[in-house]
Amino acid sequence: TRSPFVTGAFRGSSHVAGSQASPTSNEQAAANDRHRPLSTASPPTWFLNHDRSIPLPAALANEAKIAQITSAMGIFPEANLVWLSSDDKLFLWSYKSHLGEGALDTATSAWGSVPGTASLDDREDFCSFSVPNEQCIITVGLVRPKKGVFKDSVEWCIVLTTPEEAILCALARENPSQKVDEGFRDGMNSILRLIPTRFVLPTDSVPLISICGSKDGRIFMGGSDGCVYEMSYEGAGYKLGSYADSNASGP
Repeated sequence: TRSPFVTGAFRGSSHVAGSQASPTSNEQAAANDRHRPLSTASPPTWFLNHDRSIPLPAALANEAKIAQITSAMGIFPEANLVWLSSDDKLFLWSYKSHLGEGALDTATSAWGSVPGTASLDDREDFCSFSVPNEQCIITVGLVRPKKGVFKDSVEWCIVLTTPEEAILCALARENPSQKVDEGFRDGMNSILRLIPTRFVLPTDSVPLISICGSKDGRIFMGGSDGCVYEMSYEGAGYKLGSYADSNASGP
């Protein structure tokens, strides 16, 4: 079911989002489990405490509604971004400016106190990217860039997969004082630019359905065939290798 809302800023707590269960009831359940046979004890569970709900921009909610084949959505809390796919289009939305005062310290510490400008205020807080071959997007992942491949302004990379390809885009942070023409607003003090790269790899018709990355920039993707694939790219070339049966500890 598509929802026009994104739930942000969850804290590990005592009850499920939106419920009114008290901490004592969960503590009592845990105490009861200790006295049950191992075979009947409840599995350990992390409960969530709902903090706030932030509505999607109307334009993005509409994109989800008008999708002809498929639409999906996810959140990258590390970067304060939400992604939404509508068929062959990817949208990235920065919800940082909706978090209230005190939530913008990441950008402020990176660039110093930069006053808001008319050009920054006029920018949208989301961007879009269309898959060149017009194939529908399967999933999207946020990973760290490899050192020495991109400029220092590239903080993250976005990986998206289609039934036939894995596509790598760079996500660069720009200082508004540099009068950057392109990009979307990230909070009140910085601009993000989604930059397509030449790293587009065929998947040999294996749908890649999950994506994760390591701190040093390695990219791993889970295929529908039960294998784990690594997307390896360098300044001079790139390749897609696989590990058999979820073996992610290869070279």
